[in-house]
Amino acid sequence: MKKILLISVLLLLMLANCSEQVDDPLGPYPGDTEGILQQFIEKGWESYNNGDYDIAYARFDSAVKLDAGNADAYVGLGYSNMQLGSEDESRFDFALSSFGFVPTLEGGSPIFRVLDANIEWGYVTHDSALFGLGVVSSTIPVLGVLESEVHFIPGPSAPSNVEEQDLEVMRITDNTIVTTPTLDNSSNLYIPFPDDTFQLDYAYFDGELSHNLALAFAGCAQTAEIQGKSDPEQLLYAMIYAKAVLVEYNEDNPLRADTLLIPNYVDPSITTRNVRLLLAQSYFYYGYLYNCMWELWSLDSTLVDYFHPDSSYFERELQEKLEDLQ
Repeated sequence: MKKILLISVLLLLMLANCSEQVDDPLGPYPGDTEGILQQFIEKGWESYNNGDYDIAYARFDSAVKLDAGNADAYVGLGYSNMQLGSEDESRFDFALSSFGFVPTLEGGSPIFRVLDANIEWGYVTHDSALFGLGVVSSTIPVLGVLESEVHFIPGPSAPSNVEEQDLEVMRITDNTIVTTPTLDNSSNLYIPFPDDTFQLDYAYFDGELSHNLALAFAGCAQTAEIQGKSDPEQLLYAMIYAKAVLVEYNEDNPLRADTLLIPNYVDPSITTRNVRLLLAQSYFYYGYLYNCMWELWSLDSTLVDYFHPDSSYFERELQEKLEDLQ
């Protein structure tokens, strides 16, 4: 009998507690879903900027679960995963996946890829007989190549001692990809015939870049540059994403010019300057030293007369200035 009485008392206490929870709900929460979502996003960036990346991730993840179509939430989720990658490298892949949702939600990506493109060579450069391969005007500006080499296929007019070969990409401009020259079997310079073929995969920019896309691409560039320390091929993607941001958000139209479009609670380090510095670093680590020099000139115009590309100290000069501009 005592046991039954004890159970009854416990049931009454549980019912009383349930009644109190219903009468006094946890909160307060905003009455509208949009208000809750905005709180998650703002609080997520607040935690992020305080260095609490686990909490930031949880808040952005809650925002995504509340509205899977919100680009702001995926941007925050991507940056949180990127920061957590220092402890768990698999987070870098999650970061890229999170950033990857943003183009779909923003109406598409302005980055297009041309695969197995046939490109005509235009000239021999003044330095080391490098070749300049011209890109058609409809695919300008070029953001970067997807492979480190251009494949050369000799045509019917080529001498028999000229074979298929891969040419290393040395640097890139908006409309030209500069490579090492073609050679015959005796390592002599071979000037291509019109029916010879240069093939490569490259990316170009065509369209508009919303602020959310710019933030996502800046995150992709930073994540790829971090991964590039162990996988140099990732640096190619870091270059493409960073340069895409700078096509529209350059010094004349800075990335954070309008805090109404990029709220001031978003990571304040995401700026045109830092994206350009990241691009210069990616060029340097990959070996595109001329491209690195050009980006450093954009960062500091006083450096125009500082570098000496023909000097044996050229690479060291670039590295020193990269470190100075950190």
